Amino acid sequence: MNDVGSRSKFEVVIVGAGPAGLIAGILLRRLGHSVLVVEASEDIRRPVCGEYLSPQGVEYLTTLNLASTLEGFEKIWGMTLVSPAGRNVTARFPEKRFGVSLNREIFQSRLLAEFRSIQGVVRMSTRLEKALETDHGYDLEFSGGYSTSCELLVGADGRRSTVAKLTGLKEERPDQSRVAIHAYLRPKQPLSRFGQMHIAADGSYLGINPINDDEVNFSIVTDAEQVRGNRDFKRLINDLLKKSPSLDQQFHPLDTDTVQVTFPITRIAREIASRQVVLIGDASGFIDPLTGEGITTAIKTAALLAEKLSTHPRLENALRAYAGARTSDYLQKETMNRILQKVIHVPWFCELLARIFEWSERTRTVFIGVIGNVYTPLQAMSKFAFVSLEKDVSYGKNRRS
Repeated sequence: MNDVGSRSKFEVVIVGAGPAGLIAGILLRRLGHSVLVVEASEDIRRPVCGEYLSPQGVEYLTTLNLASTLEGFEKIWGMTLVSPAGRNVTARFPEKRFGVSLNREIFQSRLLAEFRSIQGVVRMSTRLEKALETDHGYDLEFSGGYSTSCELLVGADGRRSTVAKLTGLKEERPDQSRVAIHAYLRPKQPLSRFGQMHIAADGSYLGINPINDDEVNFSIVTDAEQVRGNRDFKRLINDLLKKSPSLDQQFHPLDTDTVQVTFPITRIAREIASRQVVLIGDASGFIDPLTGEGITTAIKTAALLAEKLSTHPRLENALRAYAGARTSDYLQKETMNRILQKVIHVPWFCELLARIFEWSERTRTVFIGVIGNVYTPLQAMSKFAFVSLEKDVSYGKNRRS
């Protein structure tokens, strides 16, 4: 259902009613801006995709006074990593932090209700078709003959951002080498409240996110060549379950055809803001989802945009500050992700890391802290350096005594 509004102009128009768009809408309404959110879909539906929210994402929602949107969802206390040879290493998130298994339809419906409760305006089944830049923002035309104008246009419309295309924001050609396959499985018995990441010998990996006792979010990321010519993804998943004793013991075969394929899964946005337009969420850059980045990035970029708009009186300065902060944050995660992608394609190195994690609780805890966005990669490096220095000093004291 569309909200009825007589406005011919809004201060902010947000394209996309996913987590990034709705949270940005909520925060900007709280700041007093008039906000319209438009969404191409008819209603909020549950996408077949990753539904894991990292500890950092949980902390953001709590700080933003949106923790109520997580009520009833199960906590994730850490991760179990499984090497190509089947070596299992389990680690808790540091500092007693936890992630959450989401149902995206429920989560986004709650965000939408919150946005509407503070007089945010929503138009569903509305697709952006034209964006004409003016001296004072954008004149916008949508499907169905609807039109309006705004001072700031926000693209929260995913990896294939229409806003980015219509406004000419630059991006690199997306990486076409990887594909993600998502489905929901039934566990044979309730799983522990830990996510799982299995690394295969060919560099593929799969993530397991236990939504509840009866449902598991199951994702595979592999080279596109591995699935080229094989469109029977249900069979592909069931064959994978049969080949793995660990997976076969945990899950019933997939019995529905509800499988989603995401391709390409990486978007590198080199220009995420201009004078009167800005990108958030996946539209602002999306990394191969090795670290469960998607929803956390949506929340983080929405909060970052609202913060810069509240602290910089001039729009152009606010967007420049947002772009700089977003790029800096993305660079760390992108660099770490590229390193991890190299690592998982070398089975013997994966086994070496698994042995190190088995031997050192602190090492695996810090690593899981990075995976869970509790620590940035730079913070993790400093923690390792501090531990090494601490050991050297301690050793010297012991020798002198």
